[in-house]
Amino acid sequence: MTTGGKWEDEEERRFFEDIQDMKDFVPSSVLGVEGHPEGEESKEVERERAEREREEVRKLEEELEKLGDSHEQQADDQDTLEEIPEEEE
Repeated sequence: MTTGGKWEDEEERRFFEDIQDMKDFVPSSVLGVEGHPEGEESKEVERERAEREREEVRKLEEELEKLGDSHEQQADDQDTLEEIPEEEE
């Protein structure tokens, strides 16, 4: 029977009150958390990420431009077809 609190003993109290940080015990890959490198290394990682983003944006812009050109060409082709008189049989 407990006589001075809600915990049966000191070990049970520590279990519930002294909460450990999971990042200290579980690898970040398991937690799905990316670690943040320190100093010069983090600057290099940030530069590489920014370069990848710029390259992706450039590719997407090129693709959009091609789609726009294709759409304009289709519209021009449709206009040309509408101008051609239909032949009578």
